[in-house]
Amino acid sequence: MTNSNNFTIMMIGYNSGPWIRRCVESALNQNYDNFQVIAVDAKTTDGTYETLKEYESDPRFTLIRNEPRQYVSQNVCTAVDAARDDTIMCALDFDDWLLRPDVLSILNDVYTDDVWLTYGNYVDYYGENQIVDHRSLRRYPDDVITNNAYRDDQWRATHLRTFRKKLFQHVNRDDFIDPDTNDWYVMTGDMGYMFPMLELAGGRFEFVETPLYCYNRTNPINDDKVSLDEQLRCDKNIRSTKRYTELSEL
Repeated sequence: MTNSNNFTIMMIGYNSGPWIRRCVESALNQNYDNFQVIAVDAKTTDGTYETLKEYESDPRFTLIRNEPRQYVSQNVCTAVDAARDDTIMCALDFDDWLLRPDVLSILNDVYTDDVWLTYGNYVDYYGENQIVDHRSLRRYPDDVITNNAYRDDQWRATHLRTFRKKLFQHVNRDDFIDPDTNDWYVMTGDMGYMFPMLELAGGRFEFVETPLYCYNRTNPINDDKVSLDEQLRCDKNIRSTKRYTELSEL
């Protein structure tokens, strides 16, 4: 039996050789019928791309490679543009993985017509047998939703992030451009696309309490390890970008 919602797992990343098989297989091994995987390779140099090519024989798997290298916001746009129009996008980084084979089945139950995006809890991975269950996040408070104040509140819209493609298409892609560089943001791209969609959704989102995602803290090129100052600068700029008005319908 084919499940009702179509999902697209968009895998994006750079130089994630030690973890890429675990990532891909966590996606392809979902016990769900109606999904595809789109992997956007940010011009990796460590063999990640060659490993990804091994999965191209699977009809559910599509591989796209940057030329030249691009960063998160731009690669998310690439993946969304390549996906079906009626799909729900699920964001998965190359160095992370989905925690369980029923992630899409769980999301399928969450996605009613009145749900346009989700975010949730995750676990932190510090190595084998070193996993920290991260359950401190919650749904945005009612006053934040009513006042459209997501950019003023603490950052909550974390892994696993999912959204309807039709919602993403209402975001102005000029807002993904860093005003300090006049180029795409190189960090905090997730905030760049989640804040506008939260504002557009006007409360039509769900917080998924069950952890569905494993965030890999061992990667030495995580943004906060490369440059915390740059990450905070991008964060500040994105929070100061114009706010969107709630949509009446998709």
